[in-house]
Amino acid sequence: MQEIRGQFARGFSIPRTSYSVVVQSRHPSERSIAWLAADQPMTSVFVPFVASAKRAAAFYQTGQQEIFSRDCAWWAFNFVSNWMTINFQDMMAMHVGPKIKEQQDIIMKAVKTLDEQWPESDMILEEVQMGLQEHLVGEWWTMADELVAHYSDNRYTRKDGTIRALGYPDWYLQMIGFNGEFFKIQWVQWAAMAPPLLLNLPNAFLAVASPSTFLSALGPESNAGFAQGVFLGAVLGAVGVLGVLGASRQRSSGSESSGYLLAEN
Repeated sequence: MQEIRGQFARGFSIPRTSYSVVVQSRHPSERSIAWLAADQPMTSVFVPFVASAKRAAAFYQTGQQEIFSRDCAWWAFNFVSNWMTINFQDMMAMHVGPKIKEQQDIIMKAVKTLDEQWPESDMILEEVQMGLQEHLVGEWWTMADELVAHYSDNRYTRKDGTIRALGYPDWYLQMIGFNGEFFKIQWVQWAAMAPPLLLNLPNAFLAVASPSTFLSALGPESNAGFAQGVFLGAVLGAVGVLGVLGASRQRSSGSESSGYLLAEN
């Protein structure tokens, strides 16, 4: 194998990201803005720090990674990001994602209003900036508290007290061989093909988990035509599997939806 020298670009939205900054140069220069997102930007919101402003919310001036504090903006976003590891897909779709859009829209509209009538006094500018920052952190801690109540013990508790199981992705249950006799010892086996239910996932994921990706693992000495034929048969057979598993899919009421089969006794 030939050695290829080079390096990958470093990911900037990873769990240990402390903060991200996007600097927006503007004219006049005192209106330039440093947009800062505490913790990893994927689960955060960018707040403005205007060049001419000399004051910022206390939430963004204090904090230690080794001491948890509700007085620190970083801890608000870091806590939510870590709590999302319980069920990232569900929390991002139902709570965090909508909240990110809501709060970022509020901030962008406020900055647009500033641009339309820029205050002559830096004190007024600072009050607007601090107000946006304080409001955001307050909203994030409120959501953090709600997420703790909603997502605990591998289930989702609604505000009215009703409960739904979170379960596991249907393709994952199919992959591990989940069935009516799952109480028996299950031996992990290598497979050249993905679980048929993976075909339900978005194309972006399928591009990574495509048939060619798995078939290439068979090696050049394998009969590719035969392997592809086997895969086609598996896909056709999956139609029946989808029908059977789809019948047992549990859907919750209201606007909530889930791509999960519930592994329950």
